[in-house]
Amino acid sequence: MGFLKRLFGGKKEEARPASKRVGTPTPRPAPQPRPEATEAPDADVAPSSAKQLARDLGSGNPERREEVARLMVASGSRTSLRPLMNCYLNYGDPGVLEALRVFGKDLAAPASREAFDLSVMGARRARLMDILGISGDESVLTTVRPNMDDVDPDIHIRSCVAVARLGDMFGIDRLEDNIRMTDPELRSLALAALMELKMERSDRVLGDHVKRFMAEAGAVPENIVVKAPLLGSSETSLSAAVIAEVIASPHNLIMVIGSGGIQMAAQRRDAMAQALAGHGKVSFGLPLMSPEEQIASLQEAHAAATASPGARAIFIGRLPAPHDNPPLPHFITRVEGVTYSVKILVVDLHEYSLLQDWLHYVQDKAEAPTDIEVILSVSLESQSGLTAEERVIYAMCSAEDKARFPRAFMARS
Repeated sequence: MGFLKRLFGGKKEEARPASKRVGTPTPRPAPQPRPEATEAPDADVAPSSAKQLARDLGSGNPERREEVARLMVASGSRTSLRPLMNCYLNYGDPGVLEALRVFGKDLAAPASREAFDLSVMGARRARLMDILGISGDESVLTTVRPNMDDVDPDIHIRSCVAVARLGDMFGIDRLEDNIRMTDPELRSLALAALMELKMERSDRVLGDHVKRFMAEAGAVPENIVVKAPLLGSSETSLSAAVIAEVIASPHNLIMVIGSGGIQMAAQRRDAMAQALAGHGKVSFGLPLMSPEEQIASLQEAHAAATASPGARAIFIGRLPAPHDNPPLPHFITRVEGVTYSVKILVVDLHEYSLLQDWLHYVQDKAEAPTDIEVILSVSLESQSGLTAEERVIYAMCSAEDKARFPRAFMARS
Protein backbone atom coordinates (compact mmCIF):
# COMPACT_ATOMS: atom_id res chain seq x y z
CA MET A 1 0.00 0.00 0.00
CA GLY A 2 2.74 2.33 0.73
CA PHE A 3 4.27 1.56 -2.72
CA LEU A 4 1.09 2.58 -4.70
CA LYS A 5 0.76 5.82 -2.74
CA ARG A 6 4.27 6.78 -3.71
CA LEU A 7 3.70 5.74 -7.39
CA PHE A 8 0.44 7.70 -7.99
CA GLY A 9 1.31 10.68 -5.79
CA GLY A 10 -0.78 9.94 -2.72
CA LYS A 11 -0.79 12.24 0.33
CA LYS A 12 2.49 12.35 1.96
CA GLU A 13 2.37 10.93 5.52
CA GLU A 14 3.57 13.40 8.12
CA ALA A 15 6.28 12.25 10.40
CA ARG A 16 4.89 11.12 13.71
CA PRO A 17 6.58 12.42 16.84
CA ALA A 18 8.88 9.95 18.43
CA SER A 19 7.27 8.10 21.26
CA LYS A 20 8.66 8.55 24.76
CA ARG A 21 11.04 5.87 25.90
CA VAL A 22 9.63 3.57 28.51
CA GLY A 23 11.96 3.26 31.46
CA THR A 24 12.47 4.00 35.19
CA PRO A 25 11.06 7.41 36.07
CA THR A 26 13.46 9.97 37.46
CA PRO A 27 13.32 9.68 41.29
CA ARG A 28 12.10 12.63 43.21
CA PRO A 29 14.02 13.88 46.22
CA ALA A 30 12.90 12.05 49.38
CA PRO A 31 10.86 14.26 51.65
CA GLN A 32 12.93 15.52 54.57
CA PRO A 33 11.57 14.75 58.07
CA ARG A 34 10.05 17.71 59.75
CA PRO A 35 12.00 18.84 62.79
CA GLU A 36 10.40 17.98 66.11
CA ALA A 37 8.70 20.84 67.76
CA THR A 38 10.72 22.17 70.66
CA GLU A 39 10.30 25.08 72.91
CA ALA A 40 12.11 28.15 71.82
CA PRO A 41 15.30 28.68 73.78
CA ASP A 42 15.73 31.67 75.95
CA ALA A 43 16.36 34.87 74.05
CA ASP A 44 19.84 35.11 75.55
CA VAL A 45 20.86 31.64 74.32
CA ALA A 46 21.29 31.20 70.57
CA PRO A 47 20.37 27.77 69.09
CA SER A 48 24.01 27.07 68.26
CA SER A 49 25.01 27.93 71.84
CA ALA A 50 22.31 25.64 73.26
CA LYS A 51 23.59 22.74 71.12
CA GLN A 52 27.14 23.39 72.24
CA LEU A 53 26.06 23.38 75.86
CA ALA A 54 24.32 20.03 75.37
CA ARG A 55 27.50 18.63 73.83
CA ASP A 56 29.56 19.96 76.73
CA LEU A 57 27.51 17.87 79.15
CA GLY A 58 29.63 14.98 77.93
CA SER A 59 32.87 16.76 78.83
CA GLY A 60 35.44 14.79 80.77
CA ASN A 61 35.80 17.74 83.15
CA PRO A 62 33.26 17.55 86.01
CA GLU A 63 33.62 21.26 86.75
CA ARG A 64 32.70 22.07 83.15
CA ARG A 65 29.68 19.75 83.31
CA GLU A 66 28.42 21.47 86.45
CA GLU A 67 28.99 24.90 84.91
CA VAL A 68 27.03 23.86 81.81
CA ALA A 69 24.20 22.57 84.01
CA ARG A 70 23.90 25.97 85.69
CA LEU A 71 23.89 27.75 82.34
CA MET A 72 21.22 25.47 80.89
CA VAL A 73 18.97 25.95 83.90
CA ALA A 74 19.51 29.71 83.75
CA SER A 75 18.31 29.71 80.13
CA GLY A 76 14.84 28.72 81.31
CA SER A 77 14.38 26.09 78.60
CA ARG A 78 12.41 23.06 79.79
CA THR A 79 14.03 20.94 77.07
CA SER A 80 17.21 20.79 79.13
CA LEU A 81 15.57 18.39 81.62
CA ARG A 82 16.39 15.19 79.76
CA PRO A 83 20.01 16.08 78.83
CA LEU A 84 20.72 17.12 82.41
CA MET A 85 19.09 13.99 83.78
CA ASN A 86 21.18 11.79 81.48
CA CYS A 87 24.29 13.69 82.52
CA TYR A 88 23.65 13.01 86.20
CA LEU A 89 22.85 9.34 85.55
CA ASN A 90 26.12 8.97 83.63
CA TYR A 91 28.47 10.93 85.89
CA GLY A 92 26.76 11.61 89.25
CA ASP A 93 27.98 15.22 89.56
CA PRO A 94 26.45 16.89 92.66
CA GLY A 95 26.20 20.22 90.85
CA VAL A 96 24.14 18.66 88.07
CA LEU A 97 21.74 17.12 90.60
CA GLU A 98 21.39 20.51 92.27
CA ALA A 99 20.56 22.07 88.89
CA LEU A 100 17.86 19.44 88.33
CA ARG A 101 15.97 20.58 91.43
CA VAL A 102 14.36 23.43 89.48
CA PHE A 103 12.31 20.91 87.48
CA GLY A 104 10.59 19.59 90.60
CA LYS A 105 7.72 17.22 89.90
CA ASP A 106 8.51 17.22 86.18
CA LEU A 107 11.33 14.83 87.08
CA ALA A 108 8.95 12.18 88.38
CA ALA A 109 7.65 10.77 85.08
CA PRO A 110 10.93 10.31 83.13
CA ALA A 111 12.82 9.06 86.19
CA SER A 112 10.04 6.62 87.10
CA ARG A 113 9.95 5.21 83.57
CA GLU A 114 13.66 4.46 83.75
CA ALA A 115 13.33 3.03 87.25
CA PHE A 116 10.78 0.49 86.01
CA ASP A 117 13.48 -0.91 83.72
CA LEU A 118 14.93 -3.65 85.91
CA SER A 119 18.05 -3.88 83.74
CA VAL A 120 19.13 -0.49 85.11
CA MET A 121 21.33 -1.41 88.06
CA GLY A 122 24.37 -0.24 90.01
CA ALA A 123 25.36 3.41 90.13
CA ARG A 124 22.78 4.43 87.51
CA ARG A 125 19.88 3.07 89.58
CA ALA A 126 21.28 4.65 92.75
CA ARG A 127 21.38 8.02 90.94
CA LEU A 128 17.82 7.51 89.77
CA MET A 129 16.85 7.35 93.44
CA ASP A 130 18.52 10.74 93.94
CA ILE A 131 16.51 12.27 91.10
CA LEU A 132 13.24 10.81 92.36
CA GLY A 133 14.07 12.03 95.85
CA ILE A 134 14.43 15.68 94.79
CA SER A 135 11.29 15.60 92.65
CA GLY A 136 9.09 16.38 95.64
CA ASP A 137 6.38 14.13 94.16
CA GLU A 138 5.15 11.77 96.89
CA SER A 139 3.52 9.54 94.29
CA VAL A 140 6.95 8.13 93.37
CA LEU A 141 7.33 6.60 96.84
CA THR A 142 5.85 3.37 95.47
CA THR A 143 8.70 3.33 92.94
CA VAL A 144 11.45 4.16 95.42
CA ARG A 145 10.51 2.04 98.46
CA PRO A 146 11.26 -1.41 96.95
CA ASN A 147 14.83 -0.29 96.26
CA MET A 148 15.50 0.04 99.99
CA ASP A 149 15.81 -3.75 100.08
CA ASP A 150 18.36 -3.90 97.26
CA VAL A 151 21.54 -5.82 98.09
CA ASP A 152 23.66 -3.13 96.42
CA PRO A 153 24.71 -0.79 99.29
CA ASP A 154 24.60 2.33 97.08
CA ILE A 155 21.09 1.63 95.78
CA HIS A 156 19.90 0.80 99.29
CA ILE A 157 21.37 3.96 100.84
CA ARG A 158 20.27 6.35 98.08
CA SER A 159 16.74 4.99 98.12
CA CYS A 160 16.59 5.47 101.91
CA VAL A 161 17.68 9.09 101.44
CA ALA A 162 15.08 9.57 98.69
CA VAL A 163 12.29 8.12 100.84
CA ALA A 164 13.22 10.47 103.70
CA ARG A 165 13.30 13.49 101.37
CA LEU A 166 9.86 12.56 100.09
CA GLY A 167 8.49 12.74 103.63
CA ASP A 168 8.60 9.11 104.81
CA MET A 169 10.80 8.92 107.94
CA PHE A 170 11.10 5.16 107.55
CA GLY A 171 14.08 5.97 105.32
CA ILE A 172 15.89 7.42 108.36
CA ASP A 173 14.92 4.40 110.46
CA ARG A 174 16.58 2.12 107.92
CA LEU A 175 19.73 4.27 107.94
CA GLU A 176 19.78 4.08 111.74
CA ASP A 177 19.67 0.29 111.47
CA ASN A 178 22.64 0.44 109.11
CA ILE A 179 24.91 2.34 111.53
CA ARG A 180 24.44 -0.48 114.04
CA MET A 181 25.62 -3.12 111.57
CA THR A 182 29.05 -4.75 111.62
CA ASP A 183 29.78 -3.88 107.97
CA PRO A 184 32.09 -0.79 108.15
CA GLU A 185 31.36 0.26 104.55
CA LEU A 186 27.61 0.23 105.13
CA ARG A 187 27.98 2.14 108.40
CA SER A 188 30.08 4.89 106.81
CA LEU A 189 27.67 5.22 103.86
CA ALA A 190 24.71 5.46 106.23
CA LEU A 191 26.43 8.08 108.40
CA ALA A 192 27.27 10.22 105.38
CA ALA A 193 23.66 9.92 104.17
CA LEU A 194 22.28 10.99 107.56
CA MET A 195 24.59 14.03 107.55
CA GLU A 196 23.40 14.88 104.05
CA LEU A 197 19.71 14.90 105.05
CA LYS A 198 20.08 17.66 107.67
CA MET A 199 16.69 16.85 109.23
CA GLU A 200 15.81 17.04 112.91
CA ARG A 201 15.33 13.29 113.12
CA SER A 202 18.53 12.45 111.23
CA ASP A 203 20.49 14.87 113.44
CA ARG A 204 19.15 13.11 116.54
CA VAL A 205 20.23 9.71 115.19
CA LEU A 206 23.71 11.09 114.45
CA GLY A 207 23.99 12.61 117.92
CA ASP A 208 23.12 9.29 119.55
CA HIS A 209 25.76 7.51 117.45
CA VAL A 210 28.46 10.00 118.47
CA LYS A 211 27.53 9.47 122.13
CA ARG A 212 27.91 5.71 121.75
CA PHE A 213 31.31 6.17 120.11
CA MET A 214 32.52 8.56 122.81
CA ALA A 215 31.34 6.26 125.58
CA GLU A 216 34.12 3.85 124.60
CA ALA A 217 36.70 6.42 125.74
CA GLY A 218 36.00 5.22 129.28
CA ALA A 219 37.91 2.01 128.54
CA VAL A 220 41.20 3.97 128.63
CA PRO A 221 42.40 4.69 132.20
CA GLU A 222 41.96 8.34 133.13
CA ASN A 223 45.59 8.70 134.22
CA ILE A 224 46.76 8.13 130.63
CA VAL A 225 46.77 11.21 128.39
CA VAL A 226 45.90 10.50 124.74
CA LYS A 227 46.56 13.07 122.02
CA ALA A 228 46.25 13.10 118.24
CA PRO A 229 47.96 16.35 117.16
CA LEU A 230 47.60 15.64 113.43
CA LEU A 231 43.80 15.71 113.70
CA GLY A 232 43.83 19.38 114.57
CA SER A 233 46.31 20.63 111.97
CA SER A 234 47.30 19.33 108.55
CA GLU A 235 50.50 21.40 108.76
CA THR A 236 51.87 19.55 111.81
CA SER A 237 54.21 16.59 111.39
CA LEU A 238 54.35 13.78 113.92
CA SER A 239 58.04 14.37 114.70
CA ALA A 240 57.42 18.11 115.19
CA ALA A 241 54.57 17.34 117.58
CA VAL A 242 56.76 14.93 119.57
CA ILE A 243 59.64 17.42 119.73
CA ALA A 244 57.29 20.14 121.01
CA GLU A 245 55.90 17.74 123.63
CA VAL A 246 59.38 16.78 124.83
CA ILE A 247 60.57 20.39 125.08
CA ALA A 248 57.45 21.45 127.00
CA SER A 249 57.63 18.53 129.43
CA PRO A 250 58.88 19.34 132.97
CA HIS A 251 60.02 15.74 133.58
CA ASN A 252 63.65 14.70 134.10
CA LEU A 253 63.58 11.56 131.96
CA ILE A 254 61.41 11.47 128.84
CA MET A 255 61.11 8.22 126.92
CA VAL A 256 59.81 8.29 123.32
CA ILE A 257 58.91 4.69 122.48
CA GLY A 258 56.37 2.78 120.38
CA SER A 259 56.43 2.27 116.62
CA GLY A 260 56.67 6.03 116.02
CA GLY A 261 59.60 6.38 118.40
CA ILE A 262 61.41 3.49 116.70
CA GLN A 263 60.89 5.11 113.28
CA MET A 264 62.24 8.44 114.51
CA ALA A 265 65.36 6.78 115.94
CA ALA A 266 65.97 4.82 112.74
CA GLN A 267 65.17 7.50 110.13
CA ARG A 268 65.43 10.92 111.84
CA ARG A 269 68.18 10.40 114.38
CA ASP A 270 70.32 13.40 113.44
CA ALA A 271 67.31 15.71 112.99
CA MET A 272 65.88 14.73 116.38
CA ALA A 273 69.24 15.19 118.12
CA GLN A 274 69.66 18.63 116.55
CA ALA A 275 66.10 19.73 117.40
CA LEU A 276 66.49 18.64 121.04
CA ALA A 277 69.99 20.03 121.53
CA GLY A 278 70.13 22.05 124.74
CA HIS A 279 67.14 20.26 126.26
CA GLY A 280 69.02 17.35 127.78
CA LYS A 281 71.19 14.41 126.81
CA VAL A 282 69.63 12.45 123.91
CA SER A 283 70.11 8.68 123.70
CA PHE A 284 68.75 6.31 121.06
CA GLY A 285 67.62 2.71 120.98
CA LEU A 286 68.18 1.69 117.38
CA PRO A 287 66.37 -1.26 115.77
CA LEU A 288 69.69 -2.93 114.89
CA MET A 289 70.84 -2.91 118.50
CA SER A 290 70.47 -6.01 120.63
CA PRO A 291 67.97 -5.77 123.53
CA GLU A 292 70.93 -5.54 125.95
CA GLU A 293 72.36 -2.58 124.01
CA GLN A 294 68.98 -0.83 123.99
CA ILE A 295 68.68 -1.29 127.76
CA ALA A 296 72.21 0.06 128.21
CA SER A 297 71.26 3.18 126.22
CA LEU A 298 68.22 3.70 128.49
CA GLN A 299 70.39 3.29 131.61
CA GLU A 300 72.75 5.93 130.20
CA ALA A 301 69.79 8.33 129.82
CA HIS A 302 68.63 7.45 133.35
CA ALA A 303 72.04 8.21 134.79
CA ALA A 304 72.12 11.60 133.03
CA ALA A 305 68.61 12.48 134.24
CA THR A 306 69.48 11.75 137.88
CA ALA A 307 72.98 13.21 137.92
CA SER A 308 71.91 16.47 139.54
CA PRO A 309 68.78 18.41 140.49
CA GLY A 310 67.02 19.70 137.36
CA ALA A 311 68.97 17.47 134.97
CA ARG A 312 67.15 16.18 131.90
CA ALA A 313 67.63 13.31 129.48
CA ILE A 314 65.70 11.92 126.54
CA PHE A 315 65.58 8.37 125.24
CA ILE A 316 64.15 7.72 121.75
CA GLY A 317 63.61 4.40 120.03
CA ARG A 318 63.20 0.69 120.63
CA LEU A 319 63.13 -0.93 124.05
CA PRO A 320 62.13 -4.39 125.21
CA ALA A 321 58.65 -4.30 126.73
CA PRO A 322 58.63 -4.55 130.54
CA HIS A 323 57.79 -8.26 130.48
CA ASP A 324 59.89 -9.28 127.48
CA ASN A 325 62.92 -11.53 127.71
CA PRO A 326 65.36 -10.23 128.81
CA PRO A 327 63.17 -8.36 131.27
CA LEU A 328 63.49 -4.58 131.49
CA PRO A 329 65.43 -3.70 134.66
CA HIS A 330 63.75 -1.53 137.24
CA PHE A 331 64.79 2.06 136.50
CA ILE A 332 62.06 4.32 137.92
CA THR A 333 63.60 4.51 141.37
CA ARG A 334 63.98 7.16 144.03
CA VAL A 335 67.20 9.13 143.93
CA GLU A 336 68.40 10.54 147.22
CA GLY A 337 68.45 14.32 147.22
CA VAL A 338 67.12 14.59 143.65
CA THR A 339 63.58 15.33 142.51
CA TYR A 340 63.16 12.87 139.69
CA SER A 341 60.13 12.28 137.46
CA VAL A 342 59.54 10.28 134.31
CA LYS A 343 57.32 10.69 131.25
CA ILE A 344 56.69 7.79 128.89
CA LEU A 345 55.52 8.90 125.42
CA VAL A 346 54.11 5.99 123.45
CA VAL A 347 54.01 7.28 119.86
CA ASP A 348 51.76 5.91 117.10
CA LEU A 349 50.36 3.10 119.23
CA HIS A 350 49.19 0.06 117.29
CA GLU A 351 48.92 -2.50 120.07
CA TYR A 352 46.86 -1.65 123.12
CA SER A 353 48.54 -4.55 124.93
CA LEU A 354 51.86 -2.65 124.82
CA LEU A 355 50.27 0.27 126.63
CA GLN A 356 48.78 -2.05 129.24
CA ASP A 357 52.19 -3.65 129.79
CA TRP A 358 53.78 -0.26 130.53
CA LEU A 359 50.84 0.78 132.68
CA HIS A 360 51.18 -2.31 134.84
CA TYR A 361 54.94 -1.78 135.11
CA VAL A 362 54.43 1.80 136.33
CA GLN A 363 51.69 0.80 138.76
CA ASP A 364 53.73 -2.08 140.22
CA LYS A 365 57.27 -0.68 140.31
CA ALA A 366 57.50 3.07 139.79
CA GLU A 367 58.92 4.81 142.87
CA ALA A 368 59.20 8.23 141.24
CA PRO A 369 56.28 10.22 139.76
CA THR A 370 55.60 8.82 136.27
CA ASP A 371 53.18 9.96 133.58
CA ILE A 372 52.17 7.95 130.53
CA GLU A 373 51.03 9.72 127.39
CA VAL A 374 50.01 8.35 124.02
CA ILE A 375 50.57 10.36 120.83
CA LEU A 376 48.63 8.95 117.88
CA SER A 377 49.65 9.53 114.28
CA VAL A 378 46.10 9.43 112.90
CA SER A 379 44.87 12.32 110.74
CA LEU A 380 41.86 13.15 108.61
CA GLU A 381 43.67 12.22 105.41
CA SER A 382 42.85 8.92 103.74
CA GLN A 383 45.09 5.96 104.55
CA SER A 384 46.07 7.61 107.83
CA GLY A 385 44.63 5.18 110.37
CA LEU A 386 41.09 6.53 110.55
CA THR A 387 38.32 4.64 108.79
CA ALA A 388 35.81 6.51 106.64
CA GLU A 389 33.26 6.07 109.42
CA GLU A 390 35.60 7.54 112.04
CA ARG A 391 36.35 10.56 109.84
CA VAL A 392 32.61 11.22 109.56
CA ILE A 393 32.18 10.88 113.33
CA TYR A 394 35.06 13.28 113.99
CA ALA A 395 33.50 15.84 111.65
CA MET A 396 30.27 15.68 113.71
CA CYS A 397 32.00 16.11 117.08
CA SER A 398 31.71 19.22 119.20
CA ALA A 399 34.94 20.89 120.35
CA GLU A 400 34.70 18.99 123.64
CA ASP A 401 34.15 15.67 121.88
CA LYS A 402 37.04 16.33 119.48
CA ALA A 403 39.35 16.54 122.51
CA ARG A 404 38.06 13.16 123.76
CA PHE A 405 37.98 11.54 120.33
CA PRO A 406 41.57 10.13 120.47
CA ARG A 407 40.73 8.19 123.65
CA ALA A 408 37.64 6.64 122.07
CA PHE A 409 39.56 5.85 118.89
CA MET A 410 42.34 4.13 120.84
CA ALA A 411 39.82 2.12 122.84
CA ARG A 412 38.31 0.81 119.59
CA SER A 413 41.67 -0.03 117.99
